Amino acid sequence: MKKMVLIIDDEKDITTLINVRLKMAGVESFVASNGMEGLDLLKNKNIDLIILDFMMPKMDGQQVLQELKKDNRLKTIPVIMLTGQERDSSMEEEWIEADAYISKPFEGQVLMDEVNRFIK
Repeated sequence: MKKMVLIIDDEKDITTLINVRLKMAGVESFVASNGMEGLDLLKNKNIDLIILDFMMPKMDGQQVLQELKKDNRLKTIPVIMLTGQERDSSMEEEWIEADAYISKPFEGQVLMDEVNRFIK
């Protein structure tokens, strides 16, 4: 059975890059351009991994993480957080909630190494 990944990011270039890498690896993916859309997709899909942007309009990555943790069905899905921000002590609590994080810009292989860690 194919593994399924949900990409939640408002940057089309990023989602296209990730989508191509996942398809090349034989992983099915779905894309949401904001947190609200991502949470809606999760209602009807059995997702194995979420790749989540930290900074987005409407609902940011931290808010999405908070919603995921409230739902018993969703809270066990691993989350890789993507961010263009530097990690600092004021963000420590937010990072703890994600299972992994990758700073933008990132190498495609670095992302795929993290994806494989959670779905293979």
